[in-house]
Amino acid sequence: MANIKKVFSIADTAIKKISTAVIGDVKAIFTTLVDTDDAAGPTSTSIDGCELDGSVWIEYNDTVPGGGNFDSWAKVIDAGVEAIEADSSTASPTHYIKTVVSGRGNTYGNARFYFRFNGASFDAGISSVSAGTLKLYFGTVDNSPDADVNKWKAFKHNNISVGSLVTGSYEKDEGTDGWDPDISGDETTISTAAFASFPITGDLLAYLSTQAQAQADVAFMLVNKLDYGNTAPTGDNSVTLQFTEGTNDSKDPVLEYTYT
Repeated sequence: MANIKKVFSIADTAIKKISTAVIGDVKAIFTTLVDTDDAAGPTSTSIDGCELDGSVWIEYNDTVPGGGNFDSWAKVIDAGVEAIEADSSTASPTHYIKTVVSGRGNTYGNARFYFRFNGASFDAGISSVSAGTLKLYFGTVDNSPDADVNKWKAFKHNNISVGSLVTGSYEKDEGTDGWDPDISGDETTISTAAFASFPITGDLLAYLSTQAQAQADVAFMLVNKLDYGNTAPTGDNSVTLQFTEGTNDSKDPVLEYTYT
C-alpha cells in the first residue's frame, strides 16, 4: 500500500508540473498576440472619389426669387438663402466670388461646394475615428481683389440623401437641406494647381466618427472665408475645383481618416 501511495504522489507532482508549464505557454501565446495587436496601433486609410459632389451658386446677375437683384452681400449669404443654380455633373467648373459695380449699384455672386462620400466604403468594425482630412484639388485660384478668397473651411452638410444637388443644398442652416455653420474643421489656405488639405476637427470629427462607425454616408460643404466671415468681396475672384466626374482620377476628392 505504501508503494502505491508513493506512485500516486510522484504522478500527481508530475501532472502539476506539466499543467503549470502548459498554462505558462498559453499565457505567453496570448500575451504575444495582445502585444502584437497593440503595436499595430491605429489604421490610416482613405475613400477616393465622391458618391456625389458639385457646385451650388449665385451669379452676380441672377434675380432674387420674388424680384430684385442680389445687391447686398447679406442677400447672398444669409441663413435660408437658396442658390439660383446647382450642378453635380461638371468635372472641373470655375466659379466666382465677386462683386460687379454698375450704374445700378453693386451686385454680388458666390459659390459653395458639396462633397458626399459613400459610407459603405468605410472599413468595417470601426470603434472611433481619431483624425480626418478632406483633400481637394484646385486647378486655378484668382484672389487678386480679395486675399481671403484663398482661405476655405469644410462644414458639416446635413443632407446625405439628395440624389443630385438642388438649390436648397446652398442653404446655411441647421435643417435637413443645408449646411451647419456651427460645425466645421480648420481653415486652410489653397493654391493653384495643387491639392489642399482641410483638417477635420472638433465637432466635425465627431460627426465623421459617428458616420464611419455606422458605415453611413458623410457630407461636407466647402465655404470661402468671405462667406463664413461675412466680408463682402471688392472685385472679381474665382476658383476652379476638380470633382469626381473628371477623367483624371488622381485629382479626385479624397477623404483620409485614421481609426481604431
